Amino acid sequence: SNDSLFLANSSLVKFIVAILEYILDPMDEINLSFIAYEYKRYLQTDQLLNTDLHELLRNHKNDDNEDWLKNLFPTEFIESIDQIKQLPIYELIDRITRLFRLNEIKSELPFLKSFLDIVLDFSKKSASDIHTFINWWNEDGQKKTLSISENQNAIRILTVHSSKGLEFKNVIIPFCNWNIDHKSFQTNILWCNTNIEPFNQLALVPVKYSKSLINTVFKQDYQKEKLHAYVDNLNLLYVALTRAKENLFCFSPLKESAKSTTSVGSLMYFAYKNHKNFSTNQSLIDFSENWNEDELSFELGELKQAKEIKKDLPDEFELNQFESYDIKNKLRLKLHDNSFFTGKESAPFEKVNYGKVMHEIFENIKTEKDISHAIDKLIFSGKISPDKKPEIKQKIEEVLDNVQIRNWFSDEWQIKNEAEVILTNGKTARPDRVISNKEKTIIIDYKFGEQEEEKHHKQVKSYIEILSKMEDKQVEGYLWYVDLNIIAAVNN
Repeated sequence: SNDSLFLANSSLVKFIVAILEYILDPMDEINLSFIAYEYKRYLQTDQLLNTDLHELLRNHKNDDNEDWLKNLFPTEFIESIDQIKQLPIYELIDRITRLFRLNEIKSELPFLKSFLDIVLDFSKKSASDIHTFINWWNEDGQKKTLSISENQNAIRILTVHSSKGLEFKNVIIPFCNWNIDHKSFQTNILWCNTNIEPFNQLALVPVKYSKSLINTVFKQDYQKEKLHAYVDNLNLLYVALTRAKENLFCFSPLKESAKSTTSVGSLMYFAYKNHKNFSTNQSLIDFSENWNEDELSFELGELKQAKEIKKDLPDEFELNQFESYDIKNKLRLKLHDNSFFTGKESAPFEKVNYGKVMHEIFENIKTEKDISHAIDKLIFSGKISPDKKPEIKQKIEEVLDNVQIRNWFSDEWQIKNEAEVILTNGKTARPDRVISNKEKTIIIDYKFGEQEEEKHHKQVKSYIEILSKMEDKQVEGYLWYVDLNIIAAVNN
């Protein structure tokens, strides 16, 4: 049912929220008793009998709070409360899950997973403190529901009111027998006015709704209210009977001793039983062909059989476990440069890292005006330290102080840095820099701190061959040994 899908109805979720409220207010004894009840009754059902639970709650008055909590909570939780209350809300709930081993309760795993997803989404949009989350949960969060597949092998239970506007292939109405009039045991008050004394001294007179009003001055008010009740309940019957797309199964108890038509079930039976008295020219259905007096059943149309739909992927799967790890074991911060936080360069331009860093800087440079921005990008990612920016910028400006190289970094070319080319065999090639205009295309491959080698020439030759097949114009290739200040033309 829809109510069973509300996260707020899950014992596990209620317990976690109660723990958060305990962290905010450890002296709230009502909340403490609720925590004890939820934890021992629903989350540890195999460890405590009802009599033991009653004894535990009764002893709460006699025992010191600290001693009582030690008997209730895991020791690790008691000892770490001051620490975990400092955590962001998601990590805090994740820690509670581990400490109380909530991720081992198989039946509650879907609710736990959905709750953590909601908490994570909340923490992205709002402050991640407990107080803000509790306020949001009480106002909006508890309305969240568990998302499930519409195609799973299950029956969905809805009230008639909540089914308005919806349709289903098969609908079962197991209790089609609600009262047409207001229920007698309910107190329904009519607010009436009349010109008859002494009631006319009041602008409105509160009167209890009952059939005895038919013999009073409030007869018209009673009949009007009765008519509205009949219309409302007949409309409800209409909604119930029009939800099915293919098959409708409706069950109503038979009360032959009933002297009047007081429910929709008895109303339908009256219609079936007395169909012969109806005018056939005003009836949409000939009941005589569809009503079986012996079996007391009404059948119309043909029963449509459900067709099994084969799918490559299942619509549902069983969640058997939910892993939870300490945040220290989840995340490792990878520093590309050891001096990122210390400010002291250990070896920023070692040969191991130097070539990679310079390659990445040149990857972000299309023209000379991009030099500063390209260096800042690597500083922000932690790959070089800020105090090295002047040195690196000066070095790049010096190597670009060459007529041929400066032309390569001018804005008169169409420039592509590190652009992937997919080959016919499925593999890819990625030249460092390709510049082109209407007449020709130039391939430039950077080398930092290396000696000239034949394999470098073979690599650029392969790039030339690839682009020559792709473009009907002249293709040139160059190896640029930046630190050696050498530009080597590569002949195809």
